[in-house]
Amino acid sequence: MVYLRLRFWQCLKNKVRFAASIASMSIVNNMKWLRRIFKRHQASIQKSSEMKISPQHAKNMLMMIANTREQELSCDEVHGLLDQYAEMALRGENPAEFLPLVHYHLDMCPDCREEYEALVRMLEGSNEFE
Repeated sequence: MVYLRLRFWQCLKNKVRFAASIASMSIVNNMKWLRRIFKRHQASIQKSSEMKISPQHAKNMLMMIANTREQELSCDEVHGLLDQYAEMALRGENPAEFLPLVHYHLDMCPDCREEYEALVRMLEGSNEFE
């Protein structure tokens, strides 16, 4: 599973080549394409026995690839803006209006969304003590 995540993120980082080959295919063709890739390496996968992928996980990865945009923020860039985004939300403002790329990243990245939710809980807790 770790290898799959690493490989997936390497492919996303190199999305000029990878996304161009996928962009012209439909979701059904993408699923077939992914299955072919995994079948080719099935022998090596079984030997390492750590890389098991469910159809739902493959579908989620394809949706993430299909939803990539020309302009995106990295996790590091989002972490730098997360405090401002959370404070806007707590003040009742619409942070998605002011920081749309951060909002999009939080929709797509479960790790950053988890960080955001933890930060909001901490800020709400600190507001209770004031």
